Amino acid sequence: MTTATTDEIAGDPDSLNVLYFDGNCALCSGAVRFLERRLHPSRKLRFVGLTSSAGIAEVATMPEKIRKVDSVILLRNGKPYIRSAAAIRSLLHLRQPWPTLFPIFWLVPLPIRDIGYIIVAKLRHNLQARKMRRS
Repeated sequence: MTTATTDEIAGDPDSLNVLYFDGNCALCSGAVRFLERRLHPSRKLRFVGLTSSAGIAEVATMPEKIRKVDSVILLRNGKPYIRSAAAIRSLLHLRQPWPTLFPIFWLVPLPIRDIGYIIVAKLRHNLQARKMRRS
């Protein structure tokens, strides 16, 4: 298994379940590495960078509402999920004990989960911008 970057695809190339992520984001790439190391052998998942040629082509076929989202996208059993729904559903592809966290996170109402997700997403962009200015 290879580690995913902006231009690479990692995970099972034959999987219909795909996690599209920001390959330019250190937090996102770190989360993908975390997931990749803990994948359940029987639960297939492919990781694709949103800015990779494959990511651009595949996301272009999705509904406009999904294409406009600057977020993680999980295509699971043919249905796209975004933001916190994508993040917590990705737990279902992992070995134990990670899937047991799914119902706990699911109890938190979607708007509250998404607010938390959006705050973290904005912070990661701010942290990356600061890092770039220092370099």
